[in-house]
Amino acid sequence: MSEKRLEGLREDTKRLFFHGWDAYKSNAYPADELRPLSCRGQGHSPSTPFDLYVNDVLGDYVLTVVDTLDTLALLREPALFRRTVEELIPILHVDNNATVQVFESTIRVLGGLLSGHLAALDVDREGEWYKGELLEKARDLGERLLPAFQMSLTGIPFARVNLRYGLPRRSSTETCTAGATSLVLEFATLGRLTREQKFEEAAKKAFYAVWGRRSDKGLLGNAINLMTGVWMTPLMSSIGAGIDSFFEYALKTYILLGEDQFYDVFSESYGAAMRFMRSDDGFWMRGVNMQTGQLATLMVDSLSAFWPGLQVLAGDVPNAIQSHLAYYNLWRRYSAMPERFNTLTKTAEGLEYPLRPEFVESNYFLYLATKDDFYLEVAERILRDIEKRMKVDCGLASMKNIVTGELEDRMESFALSETLKYLYLTFDVSNPINSLDAASVFTTEGHNLALPPSLLRPPSDVHRLLRRGEVRTCPAYFPPEENGIVLGVRGRRDWDYARELSGLRVEDVEAEDRRTLWRPDGVCEKPVTDPFVMEILFTNGVPENKTPTADQVEPIERGFLVKQIGGLRLQITKRFDGAGYDVSKIGPYRVVHGQTVVLADPQLLVQWSHSEAPEPLADLPPEHVVLRFTLRPGGGKETASVNLVAATSTFGPSVYPDPLTSNASSSDFALLSEPFTVSVIPSNAFSCTSHHPRRSDDPPAVLVATRGQCTFYEKAVHAQRAGYAGVITLSDEPSLIRPSVDPVDEAGEPVTIPVLVLPSDGAQEVLGLLDETVEGEVQVQVVKDENLLNRVEHEGRGDQHGQAAEDAQGRILTLNGFAILNTVIEIP
Repeated sequence: MSEKRLEGLREDTKRLFFHGWDAYKSNAYPADELRPLSCRGQGHSPSTPFDLYVNDVLGDYVLTVVDTLDTLALLREPALFRRTVEELIPILHVDNNATVQVFESTIRVLGGLLSGHLAALDVDREGEWYKGELLEKARDLGERLLPAFQMSLTGIPFARVNLRYGLPRRSSTETCTAGATSLVLEFATLGRLTREQKFEEAAKKAFYAVWGRRSDKGLLGNAINLMTGVWMTPLMSSIGAGIDSFFEYALKTYILLGEDQFYDVFSESYGAAMRFMRSDDGFWMRGVNMQTGQLATLMVDSLSAFWPGLQVLAGDVPNAIQSHLAYYNLWRRYSAMPERFNTLTKTAEGLEYPLRPEFVESNYFLYLATKDDFYLEVAERILRDIEKRMKVDCGLASMKNIVTGELEDRMESFALSETLKYLYLTFDVSNPINSLDAASVFTTEGHNLALPPSLLRPPSDVHRLLRRGEVRTCPAYFPPEENGIVLGVRGRRDWDYARELSGLRVEDVEAEDRRTLWRPDGVCEKPVTDPFVMEILFTNGVPENKTPTADQVEPIERGFLVKQIGGLRLQITKRFDGAGYDVSKIGPYRVVHGQTVVLADPQLLVQWSHSEAPEPLADLPPEHVVLRFTLRPGGGKETASVNLVAATSTFGPSVYPDPLTSNASSSDFALLSEPFTVSVIPSNAFSCTSHHPRRSDDPPAVLVATRGQCTFYEKAVHAQRAGYAGVITLSDEPSLIRPSVDPVDEAGEPVTIPVLVLPSDGAQEVLGLLDETVEGEVQVQVVKDENLLNRVEHEGRGDQHGQAAEDAQGRILTLNGFAILNTVIEIP
């Protein structure tokens, strides 16, 4: 996108911001919020004490100004920022007879005062006009919120507190996970800046009190009794409302304070969410039962749109890009983000949109990570939709119904403090905050917090030793390529599929998507995702040992020493850099980042089986095989050959014969069988319709098909019906992918031939051979190749075996071709 266009978008965003800001200042100030349809202010409502929609947020503390202070600074308006701070200081009071929600007061007001204080120190570096007044008001507010923590038996704070009188009588003992755990950033910053540890200690105690009550699956519920610590029904765990910012504060507290314990919490909770909540196509994160991990709801809410942005901060950019696409298509369909969306019926069931920032925030972080202009275009779409649908004469109005366009008489403070802030920063590429190399975060309310090094606590020598191998640098993002052409997000293979998930009609986007709509390899093909977390139980007749002693697993300086692997359950988690997996748990022991798992069991020198535990577990990663393609002109002497790595499917027979049974027959396309003729049918290249049956006297042949137009399962069925011994699909994607099948389809007609997939590089080589010959002159064979698969000897067979060869000393463990990078084999 050109700089001229970006400049215009920055100016349009600021113009829209000041339309809302000026309307508030002229018609509502110093009330908490603006009512844009009636054009008047709104504050705490003591006459309607049970109107929590209003009173939980509004406490008569000039909310819109406090919440928006650092936005003025980030919009590069230092003079206006100074004038606003100087006007605010004498009129802002927090000694109000108002019962407010602890969470909302913390993230909006306490966070706003702290980020405003830090911004004022930056703007007034000489100390000419600012004397720390905002920090003093933040300390006063913090003191008034502390009774919510102090009166709790568990340390989990009560949900509400009266700013003047403390904890109200007959306070509810129910609170939500997000409300109790998303206070650490603000309270820790307050404690460090004032050097009063009680604030930080209270918030941390609450955070760990909730986390310590997670289920065996590593999942948290939505609501908890803060006096008993018992989870409240329906025991649902999700990334949406009630839990969302827990994940955010686990990671961001690590970033701000540098305390590894918070990263460990994030790592475990993120892995659990990705394991149990992620749909099998990788797009939606749905609510599950916290005890069983079973699906509990098909609904997603607008708050969960923060997830792609958090994934970017964690370094998981590929999954962030994918999950963002789902929310993007919701915005495309509704020109807003529905409060709730049913992923089964593909309909919005919550039609409000109060100008929430979560999707805008995720889009901002993805642009910073990828620099793909697609995200600038998304931001522009959001800006224009807000201008067109939510801008009114007296500010910006929330939407009551995104379908009919009906508006609501409320301008939430986060419309200015977050939504328009993130839009502006997306377009303001050179803004200093976008290249800041420091321990700096945006809170869940979009307030920028950063602590000077002098207020950070260095880790102890013992801690440094335990974590010395840890590397936390996020992997660089490299856009995908096809045939040497760099593809942006719009060129993704799952572009059409993601559009279908939102229920968006073809005719609504045909002009916009004309380059990609209905690609042959698009909507018909369900994306395949590798499992993020797996559990493997090493058996060979040894029962599982859930409480291993030091004779089996011993903590050591480097991490853990595994002396006997039989009966151990290992949890392995995918690394964000895509290089492989790490062991994250050994039985009951948590393996933290930087620790090494030393495998010293001599039995690793023989074949061990690792099987599924009694509970359903995720499939193992794709298995790789080597195919040798040979060119034999006229069926005679070999003139050229090439060995290529392919991936098998999750259905159909394996190409590895079972060593415990008889050898494969001559008609089986399997490892070390005789070469098979390669057959290509130009008139049915995709193998999506029936083939002419092969004669009984035809030589055994393997069909080569082009990816797209139908599923891998359908290609295989057409091939096996015609009498082919196997099917190899030529992909146009550079990575190795493993096709799966809908169990309902396979139940109708099981696949009885091997199904393999060659990535684009290999596909081009095969096409090159085929271009030089005709059918019958290219042959294919499944072979062993030490140069390409030097790990085969200690991987074992298929999805159920792993083996360490005698030369494995000092090497890492591999399972199904995937490296377990934090392991090392050291047999005494």
